[in-house]
Amino acid sequence: MPRVLSLKVAVYLLFWLAVDLCFGSLLEIKTAKPIFLYLMVTYAAFQWEASKILPMAVACGILRDLAGTHPFGLETCVLFFASAVLEFLVHKIDREFPIVRLAATFLFLLCVLTMILLVSRILGFYANISWGAFWIALGTAFYTTCLSPIFFLVTSYWFHDKLRLKQYELFK
Repeated sequence: MPRVLSLKVAVYLLFWLAVDLCFGSLLEIKTAKPIFLYLMVTYAAFQWEASKILPMAVACGILRDLAGTHPFGLETCVLFFASAVLEFLVHKIDREFPIVRLAATFLFLLCVLTMILLVSRILGFYANISWGAFWIALGTAFYTTCLSPIFFLVTSYWFHDKLRLKQYELFK
């Protein structure tokens, strides 16, 4: 489990940002495009210790802000607050069960995308938000969640993360 501010993590985040920007339109299904940097935050929540979730959210948010069309700092703030809630919830759920991981990932993505829409509207960057925008957010969250098992597998291979032993496995 590397430090969040390491070269290996920075290269990996920049790779997925490039995939988002360069190949996002190729991976698009109707209006839903996957957002891989958001998956990196959920990966950190499930695989790494809790102290790495918020720094990873800030790093991913800054990268998305630098490359995005939203006002600077919007995605960083939304990711930070949503990750704080995710950090709290990860301690309360079974992180190893695949259905729970998928459900938590979907809810996290949906909350982040919806909060970005709502905060953008409150700040006056959108004149009106239609139901179509919420359907796009829902589709994006679902599509990105469907790609999360592949992303988690690739990321685990990249960082050489091993599954932690459970307490009862230590005494076998």
